[in-house]
Amino acid sequence: MKNNTDHRNPYESVEKGLPLFGGSLPEPSGVRTTSAEAYDNLKASGILGSQARTILKLLLKAGEPMSLQEISITTGLPINAVSGRVNELKNSSPPLLSEGDKRKCKITGRKIIPVRT
Repeated sequence: MKNNTDHRNPYESVEKGLPLFGGSLPEPSGVRTTSAEAYDNLKASGILGSQARTILKLLLKAGEPMSLQEISITTGLPINAVSGRVNELKNSSPPLLSEGDKRKCKITGRKIIPVRT
């Protein structure tokens, strides 16, 4: 009977100073070239602005703060897109979104800090 146990050192990448999940080392700026290109492509295509507008319209229409999960479920946008757009809107000048009071998420039931316009 063969033993299928993996005997490799799980910390080998860290010990050798290599990236944990493969790929190349990050660019000096901390953003990989492919990430910067993807961001530029999204921005140029109008998708980035469209997602942010969708989130803003939803929050204005809802009239109450919402969790990222609630925004994701309501809009159909993936949670990673919602998170990115919300952070952009919170960090814009002037900020277009702010944090609301802590409450339970209607989707997950966990304590969250919702966002509001």
